[in-house]
Amino acid sequence: MDVKTKPLFYRTAEMMCGLLCLLISQTVLAEPVKQSVLHPAGLLWKIHKAGQHDSYLFGTIHISDSRVMELLDVVQPSLQSSELFAMEVLLDDSAMQAISAASFFEHGERLQNYIEKPVYNRILSIMNQYYAIPPVLVNKMKPWAVMATISSPPPESNRAVLDVELQNTADELQHPVVALETVEEQIEALSGLAMSEQIWILNKAVEDFEKSMGLWEQMIEYYLHRNLQALVDIQQSMMDDSSTIDDRFMEKLLDQRNIKMAARLYAIMKNKSVFAAIGALHLPGEKGVLHLLEKEGYKIERLY
Repeated sequence: MDVKTKPLFYRTAEMMCGLLCLLISQTVLAEPVKQSVLHPAGLLWKIHKAGQHDSYLFGTIHISDSRVMELLDVVQPSLQSSELFAMEVLLDDSAMQAISAASFFEHGERLQNYIEKPVYNRILSIMNQYYAIPPVLVNKMKPWAVMATISSPPPESNRAVLDVELQNTADELQHPVVALETVEEQIEALSGLAMSEQIWILNKAVEDFEKSMGLWEQMIEYYLHRNLQALVDIQQSMMDDSSTIDDRFMEKLLDQRNIKMAARLYAIMKNKSVFAAIGALHLPGEKGVLHLLEKEGYKIERLY
């Protein structure tokens, strides 16, 4: 499939690949919490273990900003020297269909039945103005799907997000492409929340929408400067002490997925030189993929 010809697919891919964006964009105006993390800086890492080929791990940001796309040139040599490309989830027609099926209510349920009218009207306005999704479709979407959409940056063009461009490059190099997660697993990370929890987080996303829009430039700058510590600080600042929902959400979105992706990386790196691309926020910290690799005996070297 040539994903460059499918603009609607980009929005679907951004919605699911935007888990990193979702974590950061729901930030409030609180001062960032300073919490020193392992591997606080760096986007491209070499992974080595005796008896195995060198592999590479790249932290992406799931947007299509032109400045971000310049990193394709930075990682090209490492991607070319690898034998296989791995990403969070394969972005193909079957993934789009699965996401679409999971995103919409069945049996006549409607979003307006779960959301207070002023918030619902605000959702319709945001979705139409910024994401070009008409009210009739929004009303059929589940809260988690609306939440994931408005927590990703509005599209600037029909260009694919960075992850999809990397996939296109791997295809051009005729590298096999594999997934570190199934699309069902990524969907479950959001849709697995109880309805009351989905509504709580959606309300929070709507309340913070304007503030979040103003945060994107800062987030991109941190990313371009390879400052993972700053991204973690922003994410930590959004945690709501009055509820445990955020804690459970973070556990599903980061920690549980890190374990799965690291384990699947171990398996494929035993026999192949792999270039893996995952959201940058999955890299740092005690529970980050980089440290999980170290615990398995891999040596890591920051290249960029």
